[in-house]
Amino acid sequence: MSRNNAFLHVVFQNKNLRGKDQGVAFTALLSKVTTLGSREVVKYDNVLTNVGGAYVPSTGIFTAPYKGIYTISCSLMSSPNNSVHLNIMKNGNALSTLYSASGTYPLAAQTLQLLLEKGDKIWIINNHSTKAAELHDHNAFNYQKVGIAMVVFWFLLGLLFLDCSDGVYVHTVQTIHDLGQGKDQAVAFTALLSKVTTLGSKEVVKYDTVLTNVGGAYVPSTGVFTAPYKGIYTISCSLMSSPSNFVHLNIMKNGNALALLYSASGTYPLASQTMQLLLEKGDKIWIQNYNTKTAKMHDHNAFNVFSGVLITRM
Repeated sequence: MSRNNAFLHVVFQNKNLRGKDQGVAFTALLSKVTTLGSREVVKYDNVLTNVGGAYVPSTGIFTAPYKGIYTISCSLMSSPNNSVHLNIMKNGNALSTLYSASGTYPLAAQTLQLLLEKGDKIWIINNHSTKAAELHDHNAFNYQKVGIAMVVFWFLLGLLFLDCSDGVYVHTVQTIHDLGQGKDQAVAFTALLSKVTTLGSKEVVKYDTVLTNVGGAYVPSTGVFTAPYKGIYTISCSLMSSPSNFVHLNIMKNGNALALLYSASGTYPLASQTMQLLLEKGDKIWIQNYNTKTAKMHDHNAFNVFSGVLITRM
């Protein structure tokens, strides 16, 4: 079965206070091309797995079973006859936006690191208050929760699933730390641009709206994240250019470019990258303009996101 419009949801959780692992996993797909009404929640109706029952297909809502740091990742492809805006929602508040333009099947994606309380609810909703939205083809939405030792394996498995299925609406959630244990030092941040921003030659992007900064390792005044521990980190970035220009951004580590994002002019394409990095204590990660000419980024606390999380200490 084709899975062009995918929602992949993966959760990892440390042992609970009694030291007992509790498995939570779900996979659900949209069974057909789906048209959303104004402000309608996306309901993934074909459930393949739902260990722990944290996802409810009749509502499209995931409820956090534990307090912890969760990685929320989404990707979106619209049908070619319409553009689509989707919001990532938490307890009724919009955290970020995905946009996929009409005509050319553009693929958009976002990744957020969030500190969720037990009972917090996450869902995806049509952003438009008056306009319907059609999602292209089949969807997948899956969720897993395993012990901390399995974090990297299961996260990579999720990425392989996305690649093999040409996934379009992908939602990944990792619960990295059980904060109730008070043992591991949690590190996670998510920051967005609050407004349209013009970067100078090679200028660092200073993401000024901070949603999460557990551990305080991200500094919004500089745009730099400094690894407080040696360990494996997930680093993600998304980019939307202003329609007047194209933009290239580099993900930088200690002055060396690791990866490149590109957003073309004219149609508001949303680009993204996610990397798994082994960082030493004190290593610095930031995002900067790749070009020597100015670059204008389109935003209002929605599209351009920089995030990271410590998966495990080494």
